[in-house]
Amino acid sequence: MKIAALVACVTLAASCRGAAVSVASSTVAPSGDAVPVVKVIDGDTIRVRIGGAEEKVRLIGIDTPEVDSHDCYATEATEELKRLLGHDAVRLEKERSERDRYGRLLRDIYTPDGRFVNAELVRSGHARALRITPDVAHAKELASLEADARAARRGLWGACAGG
Repeated sequence: MKIAALVACVTLAASCRGAAVSVASSTVAPSGDAVPVVKVIDGDTIRVRIGGAEEKVRLIGIDTPEVDSHDCYATEATEELKRLLGHDAVRLEKERSERDRYGRLLRDIYTPDGRFVNAELVRSGHARALRITPDVAHAKELASLEADARAARRGLWGACAGG
């Protein structure tokens, strides 16, 4: 959409439901719309299709071991994200920021049955909680889930030196 249409969307939000918003050649699905997962890149980053374009999406509030660095539990975190997402479309929810410094969309991710994927990864010990302002809507919940996983030595907390 062009800027004038985007302004109209803000004014008449109902008329924009389900429409992809494109500004400066960047395609963004309205928060809450389901989009297909194209690829799981690693434990905290996926690629989705929005309209006709692909976008990288970074899960908000979590951090997983890095695959490229061969970090302990990186492969397991990536495989767990693949398992959680299956072959379904996901619902993306924006908190405050649109993108990170690498140009990835920042989103909370939900499965079709309503599971909060970011939290599931922390609960199982496949991810650490990561608080980055201003996207902190679930920071307390994620920190609590991390404390529980750490205490139970689940996932990376039991498998890796120092978690």
